[in-house]
Amino acid sequence: MRLDWHFDIPRNRLSLSLDDNIHYVAHSGGKEGIMKSRIGYNDILISYDDWPDELRWISNNYSDKVGELEIPPELTDEEGEEFMEVTGCPAFPSWGFSKPYTKDNYEVYDRLARPGWFMQNRNGKIMSEIARFEGKGIFETDGTNIYKRGWNKNEEAYYNVMPCCLFPNNPGWSLSSIEELQEAGYDGEPNLEPGTEPELLEKHFILP
Repeated sequence: MRLDWHFDIPRNRLSLSLDDNIHYVAHSGGKEGIMKSRIGYNDILISYDDWPDELRWISNNYSDKVGELEIPPELTDEEGEEFMEVTGCPAFPSWGFSKPYTKDNYEVYDRLARPGWFMQNRNGKIMSEIARFEGKGIFETDGTNIYKRGWNKNEEAYYNVMPCCLFPNNPGWSLSSIEELQEAGYDGEPNLEPGTEPELLEKHFILP
């Protein structure tokens, strides 16, 4: 199952619409709960712990649209740590992963049913990567402007493209510049190319 969340960065709003009737808003990447709005019903706040039950409800009622939920068997710490070591995935894959996997080819979903390649903008699908500087951030471009994803000091990792359990306070992309890029250590003028699947950017984000 894959859910197509939308991140309005200026409003810091992470939302999902299943249809014209059912809408969700995730607070702090779901860590502080997910608000469910449904026409004809009162809004309810689904807790982080109860969200898996809602995923099952979505799967049972919308599998033709979002696919079926597959809850994997519980992973051992050794399995999860080996996966993280090989792939570089910054979070424990508690929702499972596909096999076989390599550093450049793996699949994992997070608690909000978003694929790992999407959350990391792997292979520059959403935006094209210009450069990354550990401790500073990743500079990327939509083909017109330069944007920056920051560095989380507590986790010692780059932020994902949307808030999540690991980075609940993730601010998303910020508008950057050639000057900031060069101050970070980039030499020369960047070639601004859009991501390989720019439709993902339009579908899932409102940029600053």
